[in-house]
Amino acid sequence: MATTDNQAIYDVKFLMNFMENNLLPKNELDLIKLAYKNGAINRGVFQRDRCFENACVHMSKGLYTGDSKEGIDFTDDSEAKSITIQKRTVKGKPRKDGTVKIDIKYNVIISNISNKKGMIRCMAYNPFEDEFKFYVVWDYDSVRNYGRIEFDINSDSEYSNGVKGKEVSSFEEMARMRNLTPYISEIKEAA
Repeated sequence: MATTDNQAIYDVKFLMNFMENNLLPKNELDLIKLAYKNGAINRGVFQRDRCFENACVHMSKGLYTGDSKEGIDFTDDSEAKSITIQKRTVKGKPRKDGTVKIDIKYNVIISNISNKKGMIRCMAYNPFEDEFKFYVVWDYDSVRNYGRIEFDINSDSEYSNGVKGKEVSSFEEMARMRNLTPYISEIKEAA
């Protein structure tokens, strides 16, 4: 999938993160550095999703390899998704005094999940805090037909609190986590 022009600015953030944290093999880092120096990254020439997949494989230390088939990105049947956190303004119902409560939500939206087979490794850029967050989601059957997983980063969501997925502390932890989707029934029994 080609990068759209309005997303190229975020691609730069992802690719710079890969460079600054040495998340890719040296030869790929050198290519990204050259592309950055020549302005190619700002024009959307590099696909951040492919670089993200390669970074996961590299940082997994042999746990899996790349295997882009229908519904998977890796040989352990897991999937990679890189997203930008979206700001949502939610208006409540009018109160008796005529005021309306307004909530601001910062949502992770992982789309195009209907054909996915295993755990989703998600790297989310938060442009409002200029930081990255990392998630793994292993149980999303209840929203598969909806086509996306969506949750507020500041809420106690089952997709980030350990019930159906969780936020992890680093790229390395996300990349090295074993695909838990085959063990969903055991996880539910233990909860």
